[in-house]
Amino acid sequence: MEEASDVLSAFGFIPESFGIFKLKKKRCVIQNIEPTEEYKNRRSGSFADILMPNSSTFTNVRGVDNALISKKKLRVPTYIVKFNKDPNYWYTVWDDNVVCKYNKEKKNVIVAMRPYLDEVF
Repeated sequence: MEEASDVLSAFGFIPESFGIFKLKKKRCVIQNIEPTEEYKNRRSGSFADILMPNSSTFTNVRGVDNALISKKKLRVPTYIVKFNKDPNYWYTVWDDNVVCKYNKEKKNVIVAMRPYLDEVF
């Protein structure tokens, strides 16, 4: 149900599979039951089913594309990209194609995304 996701987020727990989960620190037991065919038939044609037929509120399968996430070890920073003068808005490009948040890496090549950042625009 749609309300269940709010309750689960209040507990800080989203189950990845079906089963019974005991959260000792929260002092609760969560039972995630697999939907039956009767439940699916009853919900078919409902407003939520029409708008989001494959929503995560009806299934545990999450349709997230992780194809562009790199799992390899980062070796050489190529350059630093600045969007602002604040380092919280800087990014480091590693190995010519992996972009990560700036973590005080030392690199002379800096690309500014705005002309007033005192770097090459």
